[in-house]
Amino acid sequence: MLHAVDLHTHIIPIDFIETALKNPNKFTVKINAEKKEEGCFVLHHDQGYVYEVTPPFYNLQARLLEMERRNLTHEVLSVSPTLFYYWSDLGTAREVARLCNDALEKWVQARPGQFKVFGTVPMQDCKSAVSELEYLMSRPGFVGVEIGGVIEGTPIADPSYLPFFEAAEALGAVIFIHPYFVGPRPGLERHYLTNLIGNPLESSIAIGLLILEGVFQKYPKLKVLAAHGGGYLPYGIGRIDHGYRVRKETGPDLEACPSIFLGTNVYCDCITHDPKALVYLKNKLGVGKVLPRLRLSF
Repeated sequence: MLHAVDLHTHIIPIDFIETALKNPNKFTVKINAEKKEEGCFVLHHDQGYVYEVTPPFYNLQARLLEMERRNLTHEVLSVSPTLFYYWSDLGTAREVARLCNDALEKWVQARPGQFKVFGTVPMQDCKSAVSELEYLMSRPGFVGVEIGGVIEGTPIADPSYLPFFEAAEALGAVIFIHPYFVGPRPGLERHYLTNLIGNPLESSIAIGLLILEGVFQKYPKLKVLAAHGGGYLPYGIGRIDHGYRVRKETGPDLEACPSIFLGTNVYCDCITHDPKALVYLKNKLGVGKVLPRLRLSF
């Protein structure tokens, strides 16, 4: 049987909302319920980001109705990147990660035939991230983990994260790389460029470094799903291949040119917002390697 599946769709668990309402200082977010009669909450992060949370983000029945409206039969859920909490103390980050993972599991248990999950981990501490990854991959419905492309200034390709990638490969966990921000990015503050340019740029840098630092060569079975069509990287990979051939600064010796890892270790979602860009992306990565919403057996 064929199904319509969305692999890039977020929730903000009601468990988090209720917990943060009780202690806004600890979680550095203020939640206004002025629209609660409409079923909406407004989240104000201390760093500056403000956004509205509508019922499909936190209410299972509302989500199921939204899926029906969009003609979706299945979703792979992940939390909003605003809940990564890499910027907080480790204790709070671990608490939020476990709270979110347990909340995601509740949705899986309620509708096991419709939901799979990318969990979340406290990436500011590799040991804690590995521990939470092992926990979530032991739970029903979890197929991998969602992480940011840079952890408060530290690239995910940094050697300190190699044990995390080793564990992900061993556990068969897909890594969904999704940019995050809860405040402004320097130079991109105007016109929402923090998101419109900043998010694809973060994905591009993250994947580029994973390739050039030799992470995929070291862990050849590692699978990464890059959000937002892989950012700008698939469209500039020829320049990276050329630079790898002619510039010694591009890093350790690889067994092949950098582009070989696209479609082998690196998959992309199809959120390009441009039909021609999507056609190029599919041609570049190959059949079945562009994955956000497709028809397949679940």
